Amino acid sequence: MRGKFLLMLVGATLGGISAYLFTKKDEELKNRIAVLQEKVKKTDLSNKVKSSLDEILSKLNKITTEKVASPSIDNVDRERVLREVEEKVEQLEELLRKEQ
Repeated sequence: MRGKFLLMLVGATLGGISAYLFTKKDEELKNRIAVLQEKVKKTDLSNKVKSSLDEILSKLNKITTEKVASPSIDNVDRERVLREVEEKVEQLEELLRKEQ
């Protein structure tokens, strides 16, 4: 009986930690996307390039908002999506650094 209770307690604790880490990473990505959107608005790029970058950032924001928050997605897929979005954000940050 104690063993089952202890296992349940450990599982609940690990689940809570996992949820916290996903939420924290999701919030960090949303903040980075918002910062990138501001940088795109301030840079001296052509309107076509600015609109393309803004569209990409909007799609990334939508992915983090809808897919990651979906209850039907499991933790492995959620981590994969967050990792893909993070890679795209890093690529866009690098491109903007080169342009400035």
